[in-house]
Formats: sequence, C-alpha cells, structure tokens
Amino acid sequence: MGVRGLTTFINSNSDAFFVEFKLNRCTLVIDGNSLAAVLYSETLGPYSAFGGDYDVFAEKVENFIQNLKRCEVEPVFIFDGGYEQKKATTVRKRNSMKVYAIEKVTPNRSTRDFFPLMLRPVLQERLIELGVTCLQSDFEADREIAAVSKRLNAPVLSNDSDFFIFDIPFIPLSTFPFDVCQSSSESNVHCFIQCQIFYVDNFLKSYGGLEKSMLPLLATVLGNDYLQRSVFKNFYGLIKIEKSKKLTLGQRRIGGLIRWLKKESFDSALKKILSSLPKNYRQRIRSNINSIITGYSDLSTCLDEYLPCSTNLPGTCNKICSQLKELSIAHQDMEANESYSESENNVEEGDEEYLDSLENSQKELSGDEKFGENYQISTKQSSPVSYCNNLETPQWFLERSRRCQMAPQIMTLITLNTYFCVPQVEDCRMPHAGEVGLPILRIIAGLVLGTNSLRYWYRLGSSEYKCKIIEPSNCFKLGELPELFALNEVSFDYRKNILLDTLKLERPEFLDSYPEDWRLLLLCLIYWIKSKDTLIPCHIHAVVFMLIAVNIFQEKIGFFRKTKLFIRKYGAKLKSLEKIRENVAAKFDNEIRDKSMNQLLSEVTKEDCLLVFQNILSDFSVDCGLKERPRNFSRTLIHCFAELQTILDLGQNLNLLLLQPFKRIIISKFYNGTFLYNVATNLKRQPDIINYLEKLFKKSPIILKLHMFLYTELAQFTNWTVTESRKLCRKRHKKRQGKAPEDSSGLEEVNEEDNSFYDVNNKFSFFILKRKFCRLKLV
Repeated sequence: MGVRGLTTFINSNSDAFFVEFKLNRCTLVIDGNSLAAVLYSETLGPYSAFGGDYDVFAEKVENFIQNLKRCEVEPVFIFDGGYEQKKATTVRKRNSMKVYAIEKVTPNRSTRDFFPLMLRPVLQERLIELGVTCLQSDFEADREIAAVSKRLNAPVLSNDSDFFIFDIPFIPLSTFPFDVCQSSSESNVHCFIQCQIFYVDNFLKSYGGLEKSMLPLLATVLGNDYLQRSVFKNFYGLIKIEKSKKLTLGQRRIGGLIRWLKKESFDSALKKILSSLPKNYRQRIRSNINSIITGYSDLSTCLDEYLPCSTNLPGTCNKICSQLKELSIAHQDMEANESYSESENNVEEGDEEYLDSLENSQKELSGDEKFGENYQISTKQSSPVSYCNNLETPQWFLERSRRCQMAPQIMTLITLNTYFCVPQVEDCRMPHAGEVGLPILRIIAGLVLGTNSLRYWYRLGSSEYKCKIIEPSNCFKLGELPELFALNEVSFDYRKNILLDTLKLERPEFLDSYPEDWRLLLLCLIYWIKSKDTLIPCHIHAVVFMLIAVNIFQEKIGFFRKTKLFIRKYGAKLKSLEKIRENVAAKFDNEIRDKSMNQLLSEVTKEDCLLVFQNILSDFSVDCGLKERPRNFSRTLIHCFAELQTILDLGQNLNLLLLQPFKRIIISKFYNGTFLYNVATNLKRQPDIINYLEKLFKKSPIILKLHMFLYTELAQFTNWTVTESRKLCRKRHKKRQGKAPEDSSGLEEVNEEDNSFYDVNNKFSFFILKRKFCRLKLV
C-alpha cells in the first residue's frame, strides 16, 4: 500500500531510527513483490527494453538464496494475491503511467518501475525449484507478511513503507547489500549479511514517547493507495509546521503531524481530524479510516497452516483493535465538539479539487465505482473470499493459490470480474500485445465467471488505458466448460482437451516425442504461429535458437554471461576441440525426421554446446551500436515477441487453473529477451538463413540437426516452406507496412557497403569488422 513520504522522512534520520544488524541464524520473511522489483532493477535495468532476461534474473535469485543459506537464514517468501476493489483505481493509474512510459524505454535508458511481464512467476518458479517456502496472499500481502513476522518472530525484508508502521523488526531493501561478510573465531567461520534494521520503539523514543496506537492513524492521514492525502487538506491547516531550509515540505509536514499526535489521545485525535472534513463526508471517511487502521492492527493471516512451523498465532487482540471497537462516534458527538466544528467552514464553495479528492476516496474504498456493489471484499483476509455469484471461492482453489500454484489474476477475476492487461514494451502504433491472447482469456473467464461478462483494461494507442467488455467462452469442441466449483472433479483428459483446443493443437500426438517440460511451451508457440500471419522465418528461427541456447547449452556447460569467465574455464578445451573437429562440416538435410526430439537431445554433447556457445555469447548483451543509436531499436520486432510473452503468460495461467494437465513451463530455462532480439535482428539481415546456420554450427552438426528439427516441426503450422528465401519474406513484410510501418531504422535496409561477412569460425573476424566500424565513425 505504501505511506506517502514516510520512507524519505525516516531515511533522512537514519542514524536515529536504524540499528546496524548482522543477519544470520534466523528466519527472514521476504516481501516477494518488492524483492523481484529491486533485484531486477539493480541487475538488469538496462535490459528491460527487450522484454526480460529471465534466465539471468533466475540466476540472481539463486545466488541470493545461496547467500542466505550460507548465513543460516531460512527465507519465507510471501507474494501479493489478487486486487481488491479499493485497489482497482491505483492499478489503473499505474498501468496508465506505463502506457505513457512505453515509448521512453530504449536500450540505452531504462524506465523506473517498468518490469517484464512474467517477472514474478519466474521468481516463484525458481524459489519452488530451490525448495524455498513460497506463499501467496489472497489479496495485498502487507498484513499477511506482518502477521507471519509476528508469528515466527522474524524480521521482514521489503521496501514498502507500511512496515515502518507495523510493530515488527523491518529491514528495508535499500539497506540490504546482498553480499555476505565473514567473521572468524578460533573454531568457526561465521557468515552474515551486514544491514540496517528498523524498530518502532527507536522511532517512538526519538519523539518523546509517541504511543504505538497512534502510528496507524499517522499513516492514514499521510495518505496511501486507498485514501488520498488531499482528503485531509483542511486538517493540515490546523497543525503547526516548522520552517526549515534543510527539510522539504513533506518532511516538515510529517514532523509537525507527529508532534501534534503526541499531545492527543487516539479518540481525541480522530475526532479532531474528522471535524476538519465537510459534515456530509465525515461518516463515510470515518468508516474508511477505521478500515485502514484495522488493516494495520488486526494481524490475522490465512497462511498460518502453510508455514514451516506449526505453532498457532496468539489469540490476543492488541490495543489498537480494542480502541477501534470501543470508539463509536455518533453524529451528535461530532456536533457537540464545538471547538473544532467550525473547521468545516474552511472548505470554500469553489474548492472543487478538494471535494473531488473526497469523492474519489469514497469511491475507491466504498465500492461506488463501476465495479458494482456485488463485489465487496471483506477486510479480513482469513474469512471466505467473495465470489462473483455471491458464493464462497472453492477451498481447493484457495489452497492452490496460497501455495503459488494459481495466478493472482484469477483471484482478481473472481472478485472484480476484471482483467488488467499489463502494458509491455511494444509498438504503440499496433494493437496492444495482449489482443492476441483474448481467445485464451475468454476460456479462462468462462471457467471462472461462467456467463458473466468481463471488464478488460488494455492499452489503446500511446496514451490511453481503456476498458471494454469481453464475453467469456462457455464451450469448446468437446462440450461445455465446467464451473469453477466442479473443476477439480473433472477428469484429467477433459481438462487436458480444454487446453489443447484453446491453444489450437489438433493432433495431441505431436507432443509425444518431446520432454514433458517442453510440451506446454510448444503448445504456446503453436498458438502464436497460428494466430499471427505476420510472422516470417527469422522470427521462428530466433525463438528456436533461443530455446537451444538458454535451455540446452546452459544445462550442459553451466551459466555464463561474461566472456572472460567462459574463456578462463573452457579456453584450453576449446582450442583442442577446434583441432579435433577441424574437418567437420554441418549440412542441412531435408530428411531430419528420422529421429525424435528426445533422441536428438540425448546425442547433444557438452563439446557440441561449447563450440557454438563461444560464437554466440555476445548476443546475450545489448549491442553497443544499438546503445549509441537507439533509433535503430525495432519496436515492431519487440512487439512480435511481446505477443509471444502474452501467450506464454496466459497459457501458463490456463494450465494452472486446469490443475496442470501439462507440466509447468519454467520460463527462466527458455527465455532471454536480449538474446532473442539480437538473433532475430541478425537473421533478418541474412540472405540465406539456412546457409548462415550451417556456418554457425559448422563444427557441431548435431546442433544444426536439432535446430532444424524444431524449426521444421513449428514451420508446418505456417503457410510457407522450410527453405523459403528471404526474397519472399521481404514481400510478406511489405504487405504489412500499410498497417504498421517498420521503425525508421528499417532492419531490411542494409547498406551494401557495410554488409561485410562475419565468419563465425574466424576468431579475428569480429575485430576486423570492429576496426572498420571505428574508421567509419572517424570519417
């Protein structure tokens, strides 16, 4: 939720509020959403333009977990669930800001808070693989995290300012270095992470003993996602704000509010705050304030039974809750408070902005928006979740959701009948990237909502985030879709057929020769190919190459993204391999289906992977020329792969909803957006792609055979042949230019004088090209 300005205020007094802390030998409750954002921003911010380097991110996650294990820290991750009605306006505003930011994202400039579409699922899948406790709240996770922290007597790691208000030990991610320190004694070596921890008591002492019960009220009046600070505009006129050249107005306002609260009791402070509001708004705003304060104080949790420890939460009700229950301010009591009743006159008749903020806050919290009155959500997350038909959400669904086996978007569908399509880096001249996945979403909506229509929020152009009504699908080729309550009782084959039909595969036996962890991925690729008549061979070649490079090469040789480290480990071996395979040549053979995918995979050796990987390692990094000339960045190409990500995300979500008839896709083992873009750009320039691949895979014929096997299998779902020439691809591309012209950089427009051949088997070829490029720059 976040408290406006509180993080800045506390950081400005960090010496007084924070304590140096050595993190080791304890449980650590981690805000999963916060960590995903911070970890990605710090390590992969510049790569956001390409849609997400999920393999690199997963490697960073594994390193982080290993560091915690070295320090004997047991992590418990908790993620946000679906959106409540009071959060809907904030979500729409944030997505609207992303729409505006799309065109600002370039390879040489990342934009804050613009993250890859599948960032959170990738974090969850990696944690599950590593055996880390990974849970998902039904809705926003702040209160669940605080409750679990109390329950386990463990600190919280997050960057959410709400945790300054909860009475729990809190480690801000801004103070967390991610590096392990060591201290040695005569007998042992102790590992720890040196960070800073915040205790509420230190904060209260620095202000002369402010009561803990006042902190939720402080947070509410400062403003958050649910109640705008402008609602309390008149109240701020009643408190004394000191003048200072060193502190900002926001910091001085918080200091003045704290000093004012220190002189008041909880009851008197709330009365005076409400008295500053216009009379006809008081009752509703009072109810909203109480609801928010309860969220800070009533720390119940629905995740107790999923925690590694079995001890129950103490059944005590803290001081704040008892005060709220006893507090009953009737209208006549408000009238009797003459000393502050006149403050309502501070609202001028023409102060429309102030009144608008009051009305908007009422709508956000009370449910007066378009979402309707039937979708009210209880503030107690441990109680049954409301369903669109006024029934409770199925228990089997909640259990899977809380174990991170269900997408949070499904919970939002249940509670709001709404789907928020997250803007990606895409071409704003084209229809939004989510449009290609609407048939999948209609099936999901049919399973969840039945016949109820769906509100679908999406990008329109380069500046609008709009809503339209989508009708769900209620049947597929074999019959009607089951209701959500009965879905867990439907046979495995029936659920599997729903997925196969939705993703447009008519011959299920097609998947038999593939490993189980490839099958859902291939289904999504088939859907992508069948749904997009604008695809050309280089798109599919690039995707196939990415699957081989990220999945197979990494499994065989390990994770490498720096040339120095790769050469240090394998340089000597590569020299000997090149001599051994000096006379080996790879040649494409049309008869490549004599073996299955599993057989081909079993024939791939570590040596085959090494000989190819040395030539493609640079493709995992942003091209220097693209950084210097960002206008050459092709948004049309990025848009094509953004549509693929939409399909992967929705296909994964549908598979989870259907109780996984196929094994879950491990996205981080298949997808690297930077590599995909670089390879597609390179292949698009080749006059003969197959001839280029023969040279690239010259000393590893099995890799060429594997690549062409996968490509041929996927190309059968297109209307062009495997050996189609680039000349035909150009014609197909020109037909599309009327709808969405390629970027001004035009990847097809290659300067003949600069079209030098790069021999992948000549280690000096790159330096010759680089020297030529430098001469051109000097001229």
